[in-house]
Amino acid sequence: MQLKRREFIKIMAAGAVAAVAHPPTLALANKSAVTIEAPATAARNAQVNIRLQITHRGNNFIHYTNWVTLRTEEGEIGRWDFSAFDRPENNEFSREVIIAMEGTTQLIAQANCNIHGSEGEARHTIVVQDR
Repeated sequence: MQLKRREFIKIMAAGAVAAVAHPPTLALANKSAVTIEAPATAARNAQVNIRLQITHRGNNFIHYTNWVTLRTEEGEIGRWDFSAFDRPENNEFSREVIIAMEGTTQLIAQANCNIHGSEGEARHTIVVQDR
């Protein structure tokens, strides 16, 4: 009888750990995704606000968006790194940057879940118009 009690206690303890480590929201978890909000056109040398909208269900200390990047074909414009104890503020969050438009620019953004990965890159082109 003693062995059965121990096994029961082990199973209950494992269940309690699993419930804390993997709450029910984790069952709905997905890959991190990003969209780019920016104008389609801009004047040369204009300062343009670029907003990244990131979505990821189930953020917790084990499972979270661990990085977000914004780049052009010339290189990285912005990068935000997160950790288990410095996670994004919500399942949906945003980050913004301002860039000077020197020429037509292709923006490339990506967000990544530390467990499930990324939904892929988001792209947006801002065409510079001489006015």
